Amino acid sequence: MVALEDLLTYGLLSKKELLELSKAAGFTQPSVVELFRWDFEFVSQIQDQSRDFVLKGGAAAQLYIPTAKQRGSVDVDLTFPGQESALAGVVHALDGKFASSAPLFQFNEYVPKNPTHVLPMKTYNVGLPSVLNGRCRIKLDVLLVNLKVPSRTIESAKTFAGTVRNVTCSTAGALIGDKLLTLARNTVGIQRLDDYPKQLYDLEMLTFQRDCGVTELVDAVKAVQVLTPVEASFRNKRVEPADALEDVKATMTNFSSIDLASADIQFKKALNDFQQFYVSKSEMSRKWYEWSSRIFRIRFLASLMQMYFQGKLSPQEMAKLLATSKSISSRLRSTEVREMDKARSELLKLLKGPGTRELRGKPLDRVFWNVVTPENVEELEKTM
Repeated sequence: MVALEDLLTYGLLSKKELLELSKAAGFTQPSVVELFRWDFEFVSQIQDQSRDFVLKGGAAAQLYIPTAKQRGSVDVDLTFPGQESALAGVVHALDGKFASSAPLFQFNEYVPKNPTHVLPMKTYNVGLPSVLNGRCRIKLDVLLVNLKVPSRTIESAKTFAGTVRNVTCSTAGALIGDKLLTLARNTVGIQRLDDYPKQLYDLEMLTFQRDCGVTELVDAVKAVQVLTPVEASFRNKRVEPADALEDVKATMTNFSSIDLASADIQFKKALNDFQQFYVSKSEMSRKWYEWSSRIFRIRFLASLMQMYFQGKLSPQEMAKLLATSKSISSRLRSTEVREMDKARSELLKLLKGPGTRELRGKPLDRVFWNVVTPENVEELEKTM
């Protein structure tokens, strides 16, 4: 946390520092770095008032992702187990702390005119100084629920915008479970198409681009178990975890044709817009089959977790099947050209329905993720 007098006098970064960080991280929009830095400064200021605030969402996810693969995050998502009056006290204290710089650094409550769901949530817009544009803004969403999902305090984490210290946030596994549920579009998930790419990206990075073992999967199923009834109650529904995960699988199947002729044009646009603003140049991809593979991987993950809730897999078995799928995928990406057609033909034998013909020209790894299931992954390991 920056000292108050320095924050008010100098801000967070000079323009030179900001542009250097942005260039080093490979972002086309330097404002991504500035907003991300402000996100964590305000989390630090809030948690200095009370350690009961827990960071979740995209900003928290980046603390577990390798620096080169981190994305930008504009908003801050927090949970707070206290009453509205306790939250109001924190906001009042921070408003007073920064009173000399008003209207900057002040919490302005935002109340949606026609909310889709009535949530126990408070949303604030906070105006901040910007070395790029004079002013910028971050949005704080504070969910007033005592969510008993796994969390921890990270003493130090390197990010593309600088080192973050002493942040209390959800664990990597809890974030995996939380983000999976956001994709249950017809039951407990999000509705806006534009919000899907960042969830898909984070799940890919948290689960498939880093080690994800028993510890993470245990926390993930705990999060799904806790959050499913909470999210369902906000919508006046009753939803079981296994049903929410079935919804995730169906949603992923609907989006998976992104690289085929039947692709959803609006979804493609959402992915493009997301990459242009939030993702570094090194992680941008115009190869739609790579996004399709990511979507199928998330469907596979949802299938593993669903089988846990159905009593068919233990966390240890889930971790083993996940590791096996990653191993096969890695092997297929290095398959010699002369073996690719044979392997693709074997995989396509397991697939029926529209789009099969188009897959004959797709990369082998993409076909594998289309075909693999928890039930056949061990058999595929023997044949691939």
